[in-house]
Amino acid sequence: MVIQAIALLDTLDKDINTFIMRVREWYSWHFPELVKIVPDNYLYARVALVVKDKGSLSEEKLPELAEVLADEAKAQEVLDAAKASMGQDISAIDLINIETFARR
Repeated sequence: MVIQAIALLDTLDKDINTFIMRVREWYSWHFPELVKIVPDNYLYARVALVVKDKGSLSEEKLPELAEVLADEAKAQEVLDAAKASMGQDISAIDLINIETFARR
């Protein structure tokens, strides 16, 4: 029973890492600068859920970003990077898929 529990935890850990790597890879096409600003996988997924389309990111989302990151300066850095980002536009279907993976 203990061996099965350990195997299950290993499988869950592997699946979570796979999901977050997919989110990072997919979202990096849209907002490549975010990887360097938010290196933590869990925070990256949460920030991607807040930012969504970087083109629509505004000062209004700054408090929400600051809450997720627990750092106003880093939230401002994300906002500034989004405005100057060299990433490509994101389609609605890609954004839905990224949100689905990030929520898992």
